[in-house]
Amino acid sequence: KPNDTSRPDDKQRPPILNEGYPACGVYDNGELKELNITSTLINELYFNSEYRGDHGTPICPRKVYRTYLLGDVKTKPTDAMIKGQYFETELIGSGVNGFKREAPLLKSGKKPIDYIRIDNQVEMAEMVFHKYGIIKDYVQIERKIPLEYDEHPGIKFWLKVHADLVSPVKMKDFDYPYAVIDLKLTQDRNSRFGEFCWGEPQYMNHNQAILYSYVFK
Repeated sequence: KPNDTSRPDDKQRPPILNEGYPACGVYDNGELKELNITSTLINELYFNSEYRGDHGTPICPRKVYRTYLLGDVKTKPTDAMIKGQYFETELIGSGVNGFKREAPLLKSGKKPIDYIRIDNQVEMAEMVFHKYGIIKDYVQIERKIPLEYDEHPGIKFWLKVHADLVSPVKMKDFDYPYAVIDLKLTQDRNSRFGEFCWGEPQYMNHNQAILYSYVFK
């Protein structure tokens, strides 16, 4: 913990981080009592620094403490995140914790062209859902399992995930009674560069998929 005296005084629900994402720490009288370990926290501590070596972002303990554990410092969502939230809202009704993102409007009162294109992708996604028997009865499903960690017996540790959608999936070669689905919106599904190189997914960060598979197994 960095040298910072800013702590919550009473037990409380974690504050909201990034429009719907709660902070990872739960405090009681200023003491950390629970820590929810998420794929986002793992990426911040591991993938964005050590895994990527010299090309990664150095870890800032104060940033992790204030934005992830306390949640009293909000981080501004990127343009890509905002558009992804809009896509989720239009396709399945909302984002995490019921957060809904509306499209910004131009002075003319019309949507920007990027959001019109997202609307088109929503229509395509609806067709994919219909084709593969994907239903939207169970959306924004949160699940967490206890994690054994004896070095700090006074703190409960959890592995926590938040799935956009849990649904049956029926395809030619398999029929799953349920699948955990995380929606992704990308500008270029054939890209071979950067963190989101959908054209070569073997080089992407798979922490989220691994964690979701483990928690939902």
